[in-house]
Amino acid sequence: EYYHETDPLDSASSPVPHYYVDAAATSGGDGSRATPFDTIQEGVDACTNDFDIVEAASGIYQGAGNREIDFGGRRILMVSREGAADTLIDCESAARAFIFDSGEEKESAVSGFDIENGFTADNGAGIYCSGSSATILHCTLAHHQATGMGGGIYNTNGTLRIIDSDIRENSAASGAGVYTYNGDTFLINTLIEENESSVKGAGIY
Repeated sequence: EYYHETDPLDSASSPVPHYYVDAAATSGGDGSRATPFDTIQEGVDACTNDFDIVEAASGIYQGAGNREIDFGGRRILMVSREGAADTLIDCESAARAFIFDSGEEKESAVSGFDIENGFTADNGAGIYCSGSSATILHCTLAHHQATGMGGGIYNTNGTLRIIDSDIRENSAASGAGVYTYNGDTFLINTLIEENESSVKGAGIY
């Protein structure tokens, strides 16, 4: 917020988003509030500056462009307008939800989404992080399934900050909730519950 000249100590002061996304929008929008993009990936790809903000309207985000969401190294904030209770990213058991493997930093952030039903025959069905960093705030990660490691979150050689979030009912061979290898995963005020592992570490490995 300091970067955008707003006051983080004032709840009435918040930066204006640079791009808008709405699952109910018609395709072909330009990302403005009047004609938003209809997929989250379009909003991410439109960002060309550090600390750009993409705001998603409430709704259910499904299909191509709303899974395997890749920040491509961008330091941006992807935030929902109404919070996780009203903003669902449903991967439909077809793919991962978010990928951070292009050298993203802690300023690459996702805030206020219910992220569900990711699937991979490899590692990391919900959040996949490799050699990068990211911050996840005010999110729910639920019902993700990885055949390998990390149903909800997989982090190798990276740094993840999970804040004020809920990681539940995910499954994997090991680390069904959270799997970290040669990296740092900071869990702050985050609930981990009812995850199921077939080998080791149902909650955290």
